[in-house]
Amino acid sequence: MSPSTPRTKRANGEGSYYLIKGTKKYKAAIKDATGKSRTKVFRREIDAQEWLIEQRRSRELGQATYALRPKDTVTQFLTKYLNGCQVKESTLDSYRGSVARLHPIIGHLNATKITPRAIEDAYRELKRQGYAHGTIILAHRVLSVAYRDAYRLNEIPVDVMEKVRSLPGKSVPKKAIPTEDVEKIYQAAAHDSYALARIDVGFTLGIRPGEVLGLLWDDIDWEAKEISIERQAQSIKGQGRTFTSVKQDDIRTIPISDTQMEILQRHRANQDLEKVLWEEDLGLIFPNSVGRILDEKKDRDRFKTLCDAAGAKRYQLYQMRKTCYSNLATHGIDPKTLQTYSGHKQISTLMDSYVFASPESLARVPRTLDDLRPEF
Repeated sequence: MSPSTPRTKRANGEGSYYLIKGTKKYKAAIKDATGKSRTKVFRREIDAQEWLIEQRRSRELGQATYALRPKDTVTQFLTKYLNGCQVKESTLDSYRGSVARLHPIIGHLNATKITPRAIEDAYRELKRQGYAHGTIILAHRVLSVAYRDAYRLNEIPVDVMEKVRSLPGKSVPKKAIPTEDVEKIYQAAAHDSYALARIDVGFTLGIRPGEVLGLLWDDIDWEAKEISIERQAQSIKGQGRTFTSVKQDDIRTIPISDTQMEILQRHRANQDLEKVLWEEDLGLIFPNSVGRILDEKKDRDRFKTLCDAAGAKRYQLYQMRKTCYSNLATHGIDPKTLQTYSGHKQISTLMDSYVFASPESLARVPRTLDDLRPEF
């Protein structure tokens, strides 16, 4: 093909190549899977032909051959994914935390050129910095879903995460609070109707901290002795404290005992006396000092203070939930009933991460076996 020779005509979409005038190089052009025109220069004619064949094959398979945003860093790539991510705000916050932790390690690297080794080295660096295994697994999850989504939408030519291995290890879940410390915490809260009601809801209803802060007095049916779990309180960027749907959008109603109702009624009577100082009454069972939604950090701090007053270890609010289900399981409540009560979709998740054998229940095993042993 000479410099003056016209381009070879091809069927629509097949692409074309030609000898660049005044050179010995060939330029090929074709539209990729996204419809964008792609060009490349080659020294040999055969290379231009083979490139066109590869491009057509990728396009037929619906695979991108170029990155939509080739200059994006890992942080920019992940941030753009999160901006369009349709998940609950609490989940989005945890994803943002992962991006922030990865930023000083690999955030500056090119998102489409980063290697599996660089990502796995980042996991090891997070471990070296003292982050828990679950935190590192979350970082792996965020990277995986972001790259998988971009690959699916033909925004990147390769999903690098297909070759990345998560860091070996196992998350160690926080366990139930020991019975002796539960007793101490109850004793420390006994003189404060608010504190007693708050921990009793945690230890006996086992609902999530956000669900506790979203409880309204209207959620209680005093005659039926039931309480509905319909919402949770969360901090949403740009909106502040607000109500959102419960996790997995699974509204549920659970029974409450006479003693639970007495504790809540005592708390309500004292709350009615405090309302003169409120700025707004949202009908919350556990509001802040002016009647509005209580900040979750304030809720956590109050529990830590109560643990200190009880002379117990500083436990996490979420451990009350685990204590509730562990107590129910070790006192004969069957797994299916426990699943319904807890609102968990998977029994395996409930039993693996929320139900723990107590020293008291383990101590009963030999006695039970003695009772079952036949006479000899």
